[in-house]
Amino acid sequence: MLSLILSIFVMLVVFGVIFSILGFFFGIIFKVFGVFVVIAVIAWLIDLLTGGRLFTNSRHHHYRNNRHHDWYVVNKKNRHRDHDEWSNF
Repeated sequence: MLSLILSIFVMLVVFGVIFSILGFFFGIIFKVFGVFVVIAVIAWLIDLLTGGRLFTNSRHHHYRNNRHHDWYVVNKKNRHRDHDEWSNF
């Protein structure tokens, strides 16, 4: 476990150094991009360490069981049905 944490830390430091150098050459935009990549890498690593339960699974689960999403789809279907009924009428 300790070696995993150390390797993650080393990887983050390497990423940080690479993006700092690239940021120095390419300016502010690339620095901002580098920060986002580091954040994304950290989030992905946390996701891996928690077995995909923290971000990926919860987001997917939320989308599949989202009542608002279902309500919207049902409402859309009803709207189409009403429109068809009115046009037939």
